[in-house]
Amino acid sequence: MSRTSVYKWPYKYSNMAQRHERQVVEAKSDTKKIQFLEDRIKELEQIIGQKQVLIEFQDKKIEIAESTYEADIKKIRHQTLLWYWQNREKHSIKMNQLYSVLSIKKQSFFQKQKRREKHLDESEQILLLKDKVRVDHPCLSAREIYGKLNPPVMGRDKFEAFCFEHGYG
Repeated sequence: MSRTSVYKWPYKYSNMAQRHERQVVEAKSDTKKIQFLEDRIKELEQIIGQKQVLIEFQDKKIEIAESTYEADIKKIRHQTLLWYWQNREKHSIKMNQLYSVLSIKKQSFFQKQKRREKHLDESEQILLLKDKVRVDHPCLSAREIYGKLNPPVMGRDKFEAFCFEHGYG
């Protein structure tokens, strides 16, 4: 057996004996990499700052429009989300991204949608019942029809406003 074989054997077959290896690092390449990453961080911070200014600008625009037109523009948010949900195949924005940007939960969106559908169903039922009462009593006012129907889902004033909206006096 040769002397070199005996020397190499512990390093080859033993877990305990390890050669001492040194890692050479080039200082210039690390410096360039660090500089590149710092530049990238500055660029991304600038983009974030621009987006924040844009968000603040949009919020102020909504606030001014609400005061000018005396309407709650933020209520349009649900209708917009509903449009995105109905057309989710056509655009690249993920619904979870929209939920997080608007600071709402997916569950609350669907609960509101369910309440909205229930309200629409109830409204349709009330219209059908009101029409049946109108056939039998064509001269009754909306308040008198309310007295006959007494719908549990809406009060008297809301029922009258609902009737006026749908062309009944």
